Amino acid sequence: MRGSFSIITPTYQNPEELKTFLTSLENAIKPADFEILIMDDSLDNKNKKISESFQRKLPLKFFKFPKHLFISQKRNIGALKAKNEIIFFIDSDIQLDRNSISILWQTMKEYPEAALFGGKIIQDKKQFHPTRHDRLLPKGDIVYCEVIYSAYLSLYKSIFLKLGGYDEIFGNRGEGTDLSIRFWRAGFPIVRNLNSVVSHPSFKPQRKSPTKIAEMYRSLFLVGYKYGLDPQKNPHFIEMYQERKDAYGETCEYFAIYSAVSYLDWFVKNYHQICKSQKNAPGLYDFKPFDIFTDKKLLNDCLNQAKERITPFYHKAFN
Repeated sequence: MRGSFSIITPTYQNPEELKTFLTSLENAIKPADFEILIMDDSLDNKNKKISESFQRKLPLKFFKFPKHLFISQKRNIGALKAKNEIIFFIDSDIQLDRNSISILWQTMKEYPEAALFGGKIIQDKKQFHPTRHDRLLPKGDIVYCEVIYSAYLSLYKSIFLKLGGYDEIFGNRGEGTDLSIRFWRAGFPIVRNLNSVVSHPSFKPQRKSPTKIAEMYRSLFLVGYKYGLDPQKNPHFIEMYQERKDAYGETCEYFAIYSAVSYLDWFVKNYHQICKSQKNAPGLYDFKPFDIFTDKKLLNDCLNQAKERITPFYHKAFN
């Protein structure tokens, strides 16, 4: 159906968070017809029961998987099942403001030269994303940005599938960073409208978990390998590492080493898939990780040609 959108929400063992999210979605302004796809791989049926309790209030479809999947896998499956060209990926621990979706939807309509859209994420009453390390390029009511993380974003299904969806080698962490890099390299700009605001619960207790930290560093290793990290050519990648140092202090170096040691066998086992991932990275524009705004000629070429490249998908979505 033209002018409609699909919301894809992966879940796992979090019925209370899911209930809060669905309640906020029920109360939010929906600018067009929509469907919501819950992609669940929980060990029990609590998320299913919560979803069923909202089916009279929301056009909700619940999909249950018999085995555990990475969040990137659940999003990819959801995209294939979605019936609409416009997709919102919204995590189940997000709480929407009343106007969150409507503002982002309107941004998509008003900026046909952009292909991937996000907003502002608040955590612990402070701005969580974009971070102070994210480079932003203001233009009118929006900002071009290098990276949008996957907790809350919208895009065109056809472009998403054209670029291969989420790279599942990243599993549960780093997949949004990788997707953002591929969008830019393929000539599809990314914007944020910071008036589209959502809230994300604090995960401070989890942040110091050695396993979580190791996953985070592994994602940096994968990004660096996939896109040919060079400290001379990628100065801003060092800033991303600095952000981790700010978070973990003197233990930063230890956790980087801990991650490499913890995942050594994993890297060996998955080496061929990692190489395949590297080979499939688009290269229309030679943007490197976190360095998109440092080459003005490449950026201008990309922005000048973007609208023409996106127009077929825009018309498919809105006409």
